[in-house]
Amino acid sequence: MHSEVWSETRFRKAGAEWQELLSHSNGDPLFLSWHWMQVWWNIFRRNQDRLHIVAVYQSGKLAGLAPLYLNRGHDLKGRLPVRRLEMMGCRTGDHSGLRSEYLGFILHRDHAKEALTQLLDNLRNQTDWQEVRLQDIPQQSPLTSQLSSLGMLREVTHQKAYSVNTRGQFADYLVQLGRNSRLKLFNRRKLLEKMGHVQLKRVQASEIDRLIDALNDFDRQRFGHDSTMSKQARSQIHDLQTLMPGLSITQHSSLLYLDDQLLSVIINFRLGGRIYNLQLGYQQDFHRKISLGTLHLGYAIEAAFEDPSVDCFDFLLGEGKNSDYKRHLATDRLTASSWQVIRSPLLKLLYRVNDEGKRLIRRVGGN
Repeated sequence: MHSEVWSETRFRKAGAEWQELLSHSNGDPLFLSWHWMQVWWNIFRRNQDRLHIVAVYQSGKLAGLAPLYLNRGHDLKGRLPVRRLEMMGCRTGDHSGLRSEYLGFILHRDHAKEALTQLLDNLRNQTDWQEVRLQDIPQQSPLTSQLSSLGMLREVTHQKAYSVNTRGQFADYLVQLGRNSRLKLFNRRKLLEKMGHVQLKRVQASEIDRLIDALNDFDRQRFGHDSTMSKQARSQIHDLQTLMPGLSITQHSSLLYLDDQLLSVIINFRLGGRIYNLQLGYQQDFHRKISLGTLHLGYAIEAAFEDPSVDCFDFLLGEGKNSDYKRHLATDRLTASSWQVIRSPLLKLLYRVNDEGKRLIRRVGGN
């Protein structure tokens, strides 16, 4: 077993073997795919960014990947420049594109322990980074227990991801919900239907912009600008649709109408047996008894149950803006954390002082 760092040319040509490794790993098939990383890199790379993808081979076959890149950022609220390794698919402090979730190193199931050791050894031997930022790593990943071997370890964020197992019957799923959740998700349909003709419209693959435009319209009404779907996010969606085999962006996405009035839009990516709930937007203050977003989710979850090839409806990471609605609707959950690994002696000292200062302030505030 040996490791090497890929060049940009090598990465561009690695689609088939990357996907082969991913299919024999526990990595997420969407966010850790070569296609997702390729599209992200094409859109969001900056001039000073340099790919740093570490590959591990076992008897000539790819056994592990650390999809990283090196950039120059700033720590401690922009006061200190730092050479940083980050996961491809995200950039610290930049939220202009689709969020990449369930990240981590891609490890062949048959060689996971050995491949991870090789990847970490390679990173330890590199001299051109001062810290590593790893976003949204599921806690069950073997990577989380080994990160401290690279340097001082800090947990930056800690979030839960929720999903619904759709292998059974929708009616049985409704029964196990709490009374209030069932009311918002399903029973309020009757009230909406009394107001007019309710229609769930789907769009063709060539009409993706209708979904994006609708989402941005709701954002402008609420925030005064397009806060969710930036131009870069729009480009990501179009490029993924073109590049990624098996990905459907419109099959389980829809627009919810009451007569001719657009009430809500939901954008769901479908890949394999999993539906990823990417974005949801709706008319604010429509009716005091109707939660349009949750009601629309009810239609989408029901459609997932009715599709025999779907086994999971994934709400992804994070809580809702107004309430933790995902927790009340989910049947399954996992926890993911974002980590900072610090190697620079100066950064270690400054963060220890910074963290101790915050702890002292909390203790004083508590008293």
